[in-house]
Amino acid sequence: MAEVITVQPTDTISRILTTKRGLQAHQIHDWLTRLGPLNPHISNLDRIYPGERVLIPDSLHEIVTSDQIWQNAFSHIPPALEQSHVGHRELFFITPGFSLNSIADNMFAQSPHGNLSLSTRRAVLFHNNPALRLYPCAGALPGGMFLDITPRKLSTADIQSWSMDHNFFAGGLQDLVAVFVCAGLKAGLLPQEAVKASQGIGHHRGIGMADVRFGVDVINGRGDVVRHSS
Repeated sequence: MAEVITVQPTDTISRILTTKRGLQAHQIHDWLTRLGPLNPHISNLDRIYPGERVLIPDSLHEIVTSDQIWQNAFSHIPPALEQSHVGHRELFFITPGFSLNSIADNMFAQSPHGNLSLSTRRAVLFHNNPALRLYPCAGALPGGMFLDITPRKLSTADIQSWSMDHNFFAGGLQDLVAVFVCAGLKAGLLPQEAVKASQGIGHHRGIGMADVRFGVDVINGRGDVVRHSS
């Protein structure tokens, strides 16, 4: 049965596999290929850190369920991130070339939890965006996707709400963002009041808009801003 191993200070993945599974050097490569999709929270299994938990099957061909995979990945999310989220949600519009790691870093760039490990950041990103679980080992992600990068572990209700609203963002707003990004413009839509060009750009790097349930900041890869108020 698959086993979760907590990485110790002197551990390497090769040492763990040799000790726990009795592997020889020539077998390590095949196991690393197998372990990648089983540990999507870990960006590079050749660089593991103390405290990370690695899911390792009993044999190379053992079937591991998705529940086992994501339960282990999400176990890296600390209780401090499970507090109720109040305020704006942050959405990221992916342009071609962005990776999971770069978005995970962006997610916590201005958060008080900015010192979290990359594996924890990736776990939160996967948790809040179920669609990303189709790309557990992706390098560059496909462009044109919207991701929720609110630096919290969102509740099931929040995730479901975002899933229902996703069609709106992925449709009309995506086309709108594409126009401004391609033109390199910053524009205000239906403003309630005049907004200075520099206001909020450096901090939010995104598209601020109002929603009937919650506020949303949409961030694109270029840092262009489209401001909308209802």
